Amino acid sequence: MGVPPGEGTLFGADRDGNGIMNDDEPRTSVQISGRVVDIAGNGIAGVTLTLSGKESAAALTDSQGKYVFNFISTTGTHTVTPQKSGLTFTPADRSFSNPMWNVSATFTTSPTGSAADASAFFVSQHYADFLNRDPDPDGLAFWINQIESCGSDQDCRRARRDNASGAFFLSIEFKETGYLVYRTYKASFGDLPGKPVPITFQQLMTDTQRLGRNVIVNVGNWQQQIETNKQAFFVGWVQRPDFLAQYPTVMTAAGFVDKLNGNTGGALTQAQRDTLVSQFANTTAGRASAVRQVAENSVFSDREVNKAFVLMQFFGYLRRNPDDSPEIGRDFAGYNFWLTKLNEHNGNFIQAEMVKSFIVSGEYLGRFGP
Repeated sequence: MGVPPGEGTLFGADRDGNGIMNDDEPRTSVQISGRVVDIAGNGIAGVTLTLSGKESAAALTDSQGKYVFNFISTTGTHTVTPQKSGLTFTPADRSFSNPMWNVSATFTTSPTGSAADASAFFVSQHYADFLNRDPDPDGLAFWINQIESCGSDQDCRRARRDNASGAFFLSIEFKETGYLVYRTYKASFGDLPGKPVPITFQQLMTDTQRLGRNVIVNVGNWQQQIETNKQAFFVGWVQRPDFLAQYPTVMTAAGFVDKLNGNTGGALTQAQRDTLVSQFANTTAGRASAVRQVAENSVFSDREVNKAFVLMQFFGYLRRNPDDSPEIGRDFAGYNFWLTKLNEHNGNFIQAEMVKSFIVSGEYLGRFGP
């Protein structure tokens, strides 16, 4: 059975299991899906969703307000518009340009407020935003109950919402999927030129789906599945053109390991570095093993966790990079502010009021209402 998102898949597998994403092969199509809900988060059936732009299609919401468009091109602009007699929707439509991963769009019929105020919708949306899948019944019920058991105690409800949100980042799967992707980019390439982060929203979303495919903790043989995913990911990783440009096959073992270690800020001990050099095999498998061992180094992981946590606030809640609009030209001021606060509180996101601030922000709530 499913589990709470503290132990569930971050970003997860393709929602419908249709195999659209295949390891390191370029995507040619994605899925656009979502829900139409009222202010209480209840799904509205019988709403027509039209797809316009590069492609034309129509879909009808089911009894839970869900709709889906499959096999949508990764090029061009695609606009989703809801329509039903007697109803108005917020937003009026949603557009996606050159989508490289499965995306979701939620529409609400409320002229005021945000559907995210409702616990059922709030929790369900976290599965869509962070796990890239529909919620499993047990996990959904667990987190809704955590909030609703507070009754009318608003302080309790706010605290439980913060805890539920933070649990999606702190899940086992995030460490083994999304956070591992983050560390792989960092160890391989360092930070992006002129930026304090190593990865973009698009890169994290795309590669995390590869690592998390068909994995839900405590369901089936999930440990073997994630190991299989990791092996395929790293073998594909070291064959990518951008990796080979930085790590040509003529590199020595010492040069290869030292460059990786340098990007981590020297996380390896001298003994660990020497062991990796002595074990290095200049083959695809050997290179993949070396990159993986550096990316999974515990010192490196501990060192980067706060930076990744802050970055995921922008990726998960706001669905954008920290320097995208409305923060263009602010030199990562928002990211740096929250990283400083999180560091000051030794990673305690409750004391730093970080998650709380993102989930009550106008930018987040505006995704689901005016």
